[in-house]
Amino acid sequence: MAKGYIKVDATNLKEMLLRFEQVTGKSMPQIVRSHARICAVELANRTQLFSVGGGGGKAKLDEYKGYLRKDILKAVKDTDALNKKAAGIADAGLRARLQAVAASGNLQGIAAMLKAVGTIADVSNFKPASGPAAIKSIHAPNRSKRTGRALSTRPDYHFAKGGITSYVEQVSKKLGYAKSGWAECAREIGGVKGDGARGIPAWAKRHKGNNFKVTDNSERKSDSHFTMTNTTPWVSRLLSKGDQAEAVDNAKKRMIKAMNKVFSYVAKNGKEVESITAAAVAQAE
Repeated sequence: MAKGYIKVDATNLKEMLLRFEQVTGKSMPQIVRSHARICAVELANRTQLFSVGGGGGKAKLDEYKGYLRKDILKAVKDTDALNKKAAGIADAGLRARLQAVAASGNLQGIAAMLKAVGTIADVSNFKPASGPAAIKSIHAPNRSKRTGRALSTRPDYHFAKGGITSYVEQVSKKLGYAKSGWAECAREIGGVKGDGARGIPAWAKRHKGNNFKVTDNSERKSDSHFTMTNTTPWVSRLLSKGDQAEAVDNAKKRMIKAMNKVFSYVAKNGKEVESITAAAVAQAE
């Protein structure tokens, strides 16, 4: 198995699942499939970008776009960055002049003022960038290979009048790709009406790559299970061992809660359990 892959075996709950099968008449493969799909969804939502609980949709995507913009601004500055720089200058005259040239967009004037306030050693260190392609050519090579975060480009000062918002949109389209490996596992496992990846944000499951593998062993009599693998090479950096364990544990708890609801109903009402079984399983899923 290649470095960075994560493999999950959903083989727990055997005793309880056998009891559930006996009480409800639902087949073991059907129950195990439901548990495995839930597990895939839990893993997806704990893979960075984290999307557990409420607010995992557009609001979460917008939040991460904000982080991305801040990261890009480490490598390429814009007018807002110049104004923030100006706000920190104690000398009122220099502050006003930098604010004025920032508003004018005069590149030569900006370079001269940055030298005057000591941000750059020489005007030759001022590097204008025009448009998303130019911004990418600066940002991409200056990202840490370990963390993916942008590094300082000093002594040079790269500046873009515009294009950063467009570049943020371009880069943000890639957000969630590692999560999509689990989304595709959930779809492959299926067992529910509609999208098997429901419960995973749209911005993550929109990616439909070949970064997953599912092995269906649900028909085994003594060892019914699914094995799912997210083959995104860098996924191990985005999903800790602790979060993996929490995802599997939470999926188990959801299924246990649903099954206990059925067992409780049976204890009170006998074996007429079709409607409550459907409701309990739907709640878990």
